[in-house]
Amino acid sequence: MSDVTPRDMMGIMTNSSRTLAGLQQNLRRNLCQTYFGGRTRNPTYDEIETCTERSSEELRTSFKSLFDGAQVSPDVDVVESNLSLYRHTMRKIIHLTFNGEESNFQDNLMRHLENMFCIFIRMNESILRGKRPALVDHLLKFMGSGGGFFSLVMGSVEGGNPLDPMINMAVQHCQITQEQIDQFVMNPKPQTTQADNVS
Repeated sequence: MSDVTPRDMMGIMTNSSRTLAGLQQNLRRNLCQTYFGGRTRNPTYDEIETCTERSSEELRTSFKSLFDGAQVSPDVDVVESNLSLYRHTMRKIIHLTFNGEESNFQDNLMRHLENMFCIFIRMNESILRGKRPALVDHLLKFMGSGGGFFSLVMGSVEGGNPLDPMINMAVQHCQITQEQIDQFVMNPKPQTTQADNVS
């Protein structure tokens, strides 16, 4: 989504009214151009599902890189779990973008993103054997090695890790139940062997 710049992302995170004021229109335009063939009408259910599947597949490599070498709980697929959470997040963003009232779009979007970020933290704390320190370590390595915007942010922070206060604040202010977290946790897919293919 080329019109949503790193400056916009910082504006979203800091709840900048100037950024958020035009965000709904920018998101609608970018979603139409990127995933819905340039059509301006509201997407259908099938189109939304196709969009979320396509965009999640585009992120698969990034999630694999983020959790490379992670020690996880038995019978849990950390990449698939995060992709499941991402698809839910994306569906809700599309719904808000095309159907949300402009007057409360900002509040609804921020509330959704805050809740999803909290679930992201809590879910991965439960999946990773090292809990929150392991998650922070993976995030710091991923952001620091990715270049571009995130590397600039990491390089500008002196004396301490910028994620800890952000994560602490997110978890403290969100009321998330275990049921909300568990719906996204995915088991590994069964491995297909050569014997399975013999009829």
